[in-house]
Amino acid sequence: MLLNWLKERNIKLKIDRKFNNQEVNESTDNSQNLIKSILFLSDESYNKDLEPVLKDEFSVNIIDKNIYVNKLNKNDVDENKFSKKNISIFGKFKTERLKQLVDFEYDLLINYSVDNLYLKYLTANSNSKFKVGFSDCDERLYDLMIQVNKEEDEVFISELKKYLKILKKI
Repeated sequence: MLLNWLKERNIKLKIDRKFNNQEVNESTDNSQNLIKSILFLSDESYNKDLEPVLKDEFSVNIIDKNIYVNKLNKNDVDENKFSKKNISIFGKFKTERLKQLVDFEYDLLINYSVDNLYLKYLTANSNSKFKVGFSDCDERLYDLMIQVNKEEDEVFISELKKYLKILKKI
């Protein structure tokens, strides 16, 4: 109980420190900002597969999907799932897969969760060029925030596509 509280406190502090020390980096060259790779993050409460929809809508080949689960089964070998046990008490990523997700420079990161501390932490540490999430979340995390209910995934995708066209990212 105390360790979970300490772990969550450390992660929140790391997120705050990251944004307090962050410099604004704005690029004006839109030719290099086109979306070619997407990282999709969600928690286990969202069980739809948006990968085919994202491929069709954005014409991309690289889509990584990762799901945060509250409890990871020992028999589960799906590398696209992770839990709070994959992040140390000091906020270090324990698995090579999570380290690669953070280090790889995706063109678009979509965090399809409203209030998941571990997905926020992954989003904050990601090297993704453009980050999108829900408007109910921490505004420091995202470049674009969309105000829809989590259940309205078609509306979310259409709004995302609309704004990415305006920003000349697709």
